[in-house]
Amino acid sequence: MDRSELISRLAALNPQLKTKDAELAVKVMLDALCGNLLKGGRVEIRGFGSFSLSLVQPRQKRDLKVGGKSPKAGNKIKVPVKYVPQFKPAKELRERVGDSAEAQRDAGIQTAEIHSPLPIMQSPLNPVVMRNMEATVNHV
Repeated sequence: MDRSELISRLAALNPQLKTKDAELAVKVMLDALCGNLLKGGRVEIRGFGSFSLSLVQPRQKRDLKVGGKSPKAGNKIKVPVKYVPQFKPAKELRERVGDSAEAQRDAGIQTAEIHSPLPIMQSPLNPVVMRNMEATVNHV
């Protein structure tokens, strides 16, 4: 789900809101969350998770632009200290995602990765698919 889908869903679930109002609500909420993070604060949404900033220490890495594709040929450059946003899911979210993955596994649905909501195309050689195909043929 991206920002525009979130706005559309918010407007659809709340008919009293125009799309522009839903867009403003999402903008205000995200601006408030980002503003709090920029001040060094932590943002917690109960049941969903928390956002915080994590400090990444300075380090050296090889500049691949100078030496081509070989890391050995590149010059060392210093990467300065920086903050990166970090997300920690809440227990409730972890359980809901785990229950969903468990239900999909029990139903014989395989997912490409944890972030992908779409099932992988299954091979006809897969025993779960074969069993489902046999059940469908037997019911017809």
